[in-house]
Amino acid sequence: MVVSSARRAAVIERIGGSSDGWIVVDRPPTHTAARPLIVVDEISCGGCETLVRDLISNLGARVVMIAADCDAMHVMNYMRAGAADVLLPSDSTTSNSARLIELADTAGSPDQALARQSLVRDKLLQHLQTMCDHLSRTCKSLSDNMQNISVASEFNAVVRQELDMENLLRTVLELVLRKTGPTNAALFLPGVDGDFTLGAYANYDCSRESIDPMFDELAGVIGPKFEQLDAPIVMADVAQLRDQLGASSHWVEHSTMLIVSCKDAAGECRAVMTLFRDRRATFNESMIRTVGLMAGITGAQLERVVKTHNRHTQKSKWMNAGDDIDLAA
Repeated sequence: MVVSSARRAAVIERIGGSSDGWIVVDRPPTHTAARPLIVVDEISCGGCETLVRDLISNLGARVVMIAADCDAMHVMNYMRAGAADVLLPSDSTTSNSARLIELADTAGSPDQALARQSLVRDKLLQHLQTMCDHLSRTCKSLSDNMQNISVASEFNAVVRQELDMENLLRTVLELVLRKTGPTNAALFLPGVDGDFTLGAYANYDCSRESIDPMFDELAGVIGPKFEQLDAPIVMADVAQLRDQLGASSHWVEHSTMLIVSCKDAAGECRAVMTLFRDRRATFNESMIRTVGLMAGITGAQLERVVKTHNRHTQKSKWMNAGDDIDLAA
């Protein structure tokens, strides 16, 4: 057992023990109300809950138990009896010794004990706050992922039914605008020669007279420049628009613009989706993420439509060619 030398005789007399086997921690008292620190070995005394309570109530001691094993019930019983700590034989000698010295150094007056408890409480609260913040971020991330799955499933279920190019483009824009709100939108399609043309558009606040020339010019600039985008890009001010679009930026200089490439599984661009509206109505992170998901699904469906169209075209040409063949048995 370990006890401060000032109280050793009193403790021995109280529990009827001898001084053999006692380890005395002699530390100069830093205050007049020092509390003795006593270490009790469970192996030598068996069940010691009563002893712990006696040492605390009669001597005002701080008791540390050395548990015989790692049984959780024993540890809980000692802590309930008032033990300051429970050390385990499975822990390293260095760790247990450091803990004992720490407890010996901090044994002090009630005011100092309250101050230490307050410090421990503050640290615990900080730790709990950190855990709560982490849990909150995890829950938000999980919620976002579930929402993404829901949006992707719903969008995919609708567009997979469209095998006509014109209907598919119109359906895609309708569904995208449901998620983003009122927005000017366009889908620019690549041609065999590398040029891009307007496939479909939605006009929110542009003048009717400017629609055709504006989208024709933007198709030739935005399509080739952004077809290889790997993630959505947002241009939120005049400087960014001029840097990316050059002279063509005059059409949208008061807007914020979102552009994303609609690629198929092989990474080939099937369309470039462009959304823009007044700069005061920005695209938030959720919208950008949602549009990115929709663009990927759109690219896959465009590939499917093109392949279906090509198969029917080839079959039609083969059947027409067969009309001129004279078959004989």
